[in-house]
Amino acid sequence: MHHAALQPHGQVRPEGAGEAEVMADDFDDAVEQVLARIDSDYRDSVRSDIDSLRNRGVASWADVVAVLNDRSAGESRMTACWLLGRWSDEAALGPLVATLHDPDPRIRAEAAKSLGTLDNPRAVPDLIAALQADADAVARVSAAYALGQLDDPRAVDPLLAKLADTGEEPRVRGFVAEALIFYREQRVVAALIAVLSDPSAEVRFWAAFALGELKDPAALGALERLAQTDDAAVPRWGSVRDEAAAAIETIRARSD
Repeated sequence: MHHAALQPHGQVRPEGAGEAEVMADDFDDAVEQVLARIDSDYRDSVRSDIDSLRNRGVASWADVVAVLNDRSAGESRMTACWLLGRWSDEAALGPLVATLHDPDPRIRAEAAKSLGTLDNPRAVPDLIAALQADADAVARVSAAYALGQLDDPRAVDPLLAKLADTGEEPRVRGFVAEALIFYREQRVVAALIAVLSDPSAEVRFWAAFALGELKDPAALGALERLAQTDDAAVPRWGSVRDEAAAAIETIRARSD
């Protein structure tokens, strides 16, 4: 979960090179390091998106921040937001946190995901606030996802409260369940077991998945009941019964 630091600045200046040329070289090197970590199936698409930033004159991290802050920049703002999350520098934190309050919910969601990737614990309070109060469900989903990536103990209570909130949308609670796999505490296991009887099949499905990932034998009894009785299906993912059975198999394999 901890990302290798990029070093876009501070390299030795080639003799005779101008300042603008050095900055462009540093930025280009950093971008190539980002691209090298992208799955090869998606690398060309990501490169195309970054090229669209270059076509806007982006040649430095300061330019990336400027595009992010330019509300007339359209889809390029999404690319800028994504790219800032891959810049392992303290300077990326402030712009991304500020973007959690952007009027566009898609940008807020992208900023939350990028803060998870940035892996800076200073973002935790702002992500908790987004999880609790953002008006957009996708942005709340992204905040939950990011808090899972950050694996910070301050997030446990807010995540558990959101998991138990039956007034919250099931897709948000499902992502919360998944985020909790990074928090290996007994109260997390107990909370996930409790929502195996939730009215929402989506919540039950992802709670079963999370319990399988946590591999705690305390969940076996509740999972076995689910595997025997729950025929509900979650579109694109499968039945609750099958997910519970898979979790049981994973837990038992660990015990053997």
